[in-house]
Amino acid sequence: MITRPLLILLALLCPLVAYAASGDSIAAPRFPVAGTVAPAATVAAAYAIGRAYPHGHATSLSPADRSMPGIDVLQYAPVAAPWIIKACGVPSASSWGRMGVAQGSAIVLNAAIVGGLKTVVSSPRPDGTDSRSFPSGHSAWAFAGATMVHREFGQQSGWYSWGAVTFASAVAMERVIDGQHYPVDVVAGASVGILAVNAGYFIADLIMGDRGREKFSVKPAPLHQPSAAVFTGNTLSLPLGPVRLLPGISIRRRPSLLTSIGLSLPAGRAVSLSVAAEVQSMPLEVATPSERFFCGSLTEAGVAAAASLRCPLAGKANLDASLAAGWHFRFNLHSRDRAVEAGSGTPLLRLRAGVPFSIGEGLSVAPGIGLELSHYSFSISQSEVYGFSAAARTSGTTCSLLLSLSTRYEF
Repeated sequence: MITRPLLILLALLCPLVAYAASGDSIAAPRFPVAGTVAPAATVAAAYAIGRAYPHGHATSLSPADRSMPGIDVLQYAPVAAPWIIKACGVPSASSWGRMGVAQGSAIVLNAAIVGGLKTVVSSPRPDGTDSRSFPSGHSAWAFAGATMVHREFGQQSGWYSWGAVTFASAVAMERVIDGQHYPVDVVAGASVGILAVNAGYFIADLIMGDRGREKFSVKPAPLHQPSAAVFTGNTLSLPLGPVRLLPGISIRRRPSLLTSIGLSLPAGRAVSLSVAAEVQSMPLEVATPSERFFCGSLTEAGVAAAASLRCPLAGKANLDASLAAGWHFRFNLHSRDRAVEAGSGTPLLRLRAGVPFSIGEGLSVAPGIGLELSHYSFSISQSEVYGFSAAARTSGTTCSLLLSLSTRYEF
């Protein structure tokens, strides 16, 4: 039980380091160690996480091919964004030619790495359609584009970076909701995208030197008192323990993905208040004595309000501690014969701590860790499809470990 949270924490911290390293200076070409090695380690950690949970083909009785219309096109929107923004006259960090070399190299690398991993790694999708779940290609393209936008326009305004990350997060969440990927696949895909872009820009440095590069870059600013901000958070929530219904029959809750977008306002020298809209999706499996079924992703939507306290640490670092309360409404599971049902909603209480640091003027990222208390309720009915010989119901309070990464733009 301890190994899984540590692996997921590694998977979150590595992309953070890579993302923070994406704003290289205009010095001589230097291999982006943090920007390539760290996300590569994340991919390995995500692979290990997937194997730490029950693996192999679970029988899927949920409808397949339920992806959001247009998602196969929208995944490439962040990649196209730098070219559209630049064509609108916004100054970028690179000339047209240099941007073509850097991002063209990144596109080739991203496609090669994603395709290679999908071929080598046999990872069944939650809905059982094939074994190409690891990593998420949609997430890789979306976060590659977000990193491109940050590198080219982050020095102009943090709105560009924050908006691109928010869009990429929505693409990743959709892949979990529709049962195409587990959250670890999304983490790995995002990491591949970040790695490919950092490596692509390094290739451009080697080929072009300083040609076509503007004499400015992202300049991190120290974080002081809280100010008005928008934020996007991505959290892996790890439920602790299975839910047992009958002897030999249990609900296995896999790590879920929680994406939030909200507004934070200062309420004092070190205190801020925030409200966020949230979406969460948790892949659920039913284990019986003879078989394991994927019965769908339990999707929730709701709101949460939080009070945060910023405490200075050694040097220029800060610690943000927050206490949040909220409510999530749960959508139907759409399991076969409606044999598996979840409760309609749950209150929640969270305690979380994070360490924010700046990656641009007004723009910061913060890894965080916390705990959440929420209510669960599951019921099963007699079903020949699932092999349930009797009906059962269980409910209670559960504790989940939260491992998060938040992108924040203060204005």
